[in-house]
Amino acid sequence: MLRVVLDDEERQLEERPGRKLTSQLRENGLPLNTRCGERGVCRGCEVELLEGEFRTLSGEPIACGEDRTVVRGCQAMPASPDAAIRVPARSLLESEAQIDEEFLAHEPHFSPAVRRYCLRPPEPALENPLTHEERISKALAAQGEKRPVRWTPAALAELANVLNSNPQDGVCLDTFGEEGALHPIRTFDAGEGRPRLGLAVDIGTTTMAALLVDMADGRVLARASRYNQQIRRADDVASRIARAETPEGLEEMRLLAVEETAASLARRLLNEVGAAKEDILALALAGNTVMEHLALGLPVESIGRLPFTLVTHEYPAMTAGECGLPGHPRAAVRVLPCVAGYIGGDIVADLYASGILKYPGVSILIDIGTNGEMVLAREGDLLACATAAGPAFEGAGIRHGVRAAPGAVEHLRLENDGRPVLTVIGGGRPTGVCGSAIVDFVAQAFRAGYLNEFGRFDVERLKAAGHYRNVGKRPKRPLHAYLLAKAEHSASNEDIVVTEHDVAEVLKAKGAIYAGMRTLLRQAGTAWENVDHLILAGGFARHLDVESAITLGLLPALPREKFRVVGNGSLAGAYLTLAEAEAWPSLLALSRIPRVLELNTVPDFEDEFVQALAIPHLDPDEFPSSAAEGREP
Repeated sequence: MLRVVLDDEERQLEERPGRKLTSQLRENGLPLNTRCGERGVCRGCEVELLEGEFRTLSGEPIACGEDRTVVRGCQAMPASPDAAIRVPARSLLESEAQIDEEFLAHEPHFSPAVRRYCLRPPEPALENPLTHEERISKALAAQGEKRPVRWTPAALAELANVLNSNPQDGVCLDTFGEEGALHPIRTFDAGEGRPRLGLAVDIGTTTMAALLVDMADGRVLARASRYNQQIRRADDVASRIARAETPEGLEEMRLLAVEETAASLARRLLNEVGAAKEDILALALAGNTVMEHLALGLPVESIGRLPFTLVTHEYPAMTAGECGLPGHPRAAVRVLPCVAGYIGGDIVADLYASGILKYPGVSILIDIGTNGEMVLAREGDLLACATAAGPAFEGAGIRHGVRAAPGAVEHLRLENDGRPVLTVIGGGRPTGVCGSAIVDFVAQAFRAGYLNEFGRFDVERLKAAGHYRNVGKRPKRPLHAYLLAKAEHSASNEDIVVTEHDVAEVLKAKGAIYAGMRTLLRQAGTAWENVDHLILAGGFARHLDVESAITLGLLPALPREKFRVVGNGSLAGAYLTLAEAEAWPSLLALSRIPRVLELNTVPDFEDEFVQALAIPHLDPDEFPSSAAEGREP
């Protein structure tokens, strides 16, 4: 048996020799955080070996001494009949994400493409033997509806069954209007009174968020979010592209996105309002290019290599039944159009929801994440780019980094004596720090003088304040760290620290983001002082402390009234696609405007990146007062 020690319980699992720990734990409902796709290059699935013998995947024995032996679960397997491991909370894959469904968008002009007609079709007679289809057409014409009806055999069969039952109250016909025609979704006895719903989904790389919408009036009836279950196999976009290179891997990624995540969210929402899957009559999905392709089972291998070729910019009209999405089989599905390999439907949604083209002057929209997508707007023109920031802002690559979920430190501040005051999601003991807290820490430590502009700790000052830890494995190669929470105060029963390596990862991430924005400005022939609006999109931006981000150099020191946080613009765009019939042609037109700038072809980008690696940056003319603002001597 394999004994598994968790923070709050123990489990006995049937041991399966020759199977790595990640596989055995996953099969028993304890999936580990395999962020790198089980390639052994991250620390997400670390476990501590307690008893028994273990081997590497190549068969080499793993030495278990008196000191703690910590291994990556994807690279180790039991080699003795009785073995025991400890799995810290931070290594378990959380199923629930922090709610990320909030957004700001323009007030919709509610005019959905889904429409219900309540009809009393004329009765057939021997002298005028109307077909079922003709009876419906006449009833529609009596209500002033002149558009042709595009029936499918399944919809006609349902129509016939309903009319043959002689409904006393007439019939209801739910339709989707497109390109000057009506497409029947379902027909039913008007006496039944069924709801008509829409499902808006943000297919995020880390988190999926969904809204259930009443298509009668546009009200949001329920909201939910969940980790995109593709993270069971791969954490970031590049890893998922690699995982989907084979037909089997591509289908696995599709099923994890559609069945394990989107369908699970839909079931939760439907249960909350007491409706059935067949009551979902329209769906709108928005995500980055890779996520949208994977959800539809489209190959993504070419997106991961030059020249970053995608299958299509504009996805064809389809039904839920055709693509396996939750809803009525004939429910209309809209997947928001992409601009390029790394400028996807989520950015098109951001642009539409924010109304950026209506803003006067120069505006920049930025969606901060693993890939920092950004768009500069001026006089109706759009210049877009994406920069590989890496996963630091999502807690990956950070020693005690975690995603934003219950137990994660979301924000922190340092008192005058350096003592950290932590804000933990859900309260209680912390499991680790998420991206927004890492930004807070670097900014606060820099202001207080514990960090210099190059991200190095003042070790003597840290020691004097009692917050120093050396977490290096070799005495002559110290790894300096700042102690945030002692082991007895953490959920993992180990010290929670931020190391100089963690700070370096944050600086690389913010350097890539800031350098991308600076490059956009230079290519557009303008500068920060000419920017009238800076729009922050995405879940991370909604939780980001703007002052910390400015101190770090992630954002420019613009007047605060120029900042606007729109939150989950991707979900907002999906919602507006359901609520406004005119949204779809507008989104298609909007997606064709941006000119995409490939940063690897711009010689100045590397120089901008190097300058942005410092806190806040090395350019003395770039808001020089912001670096010293509030800094202690």
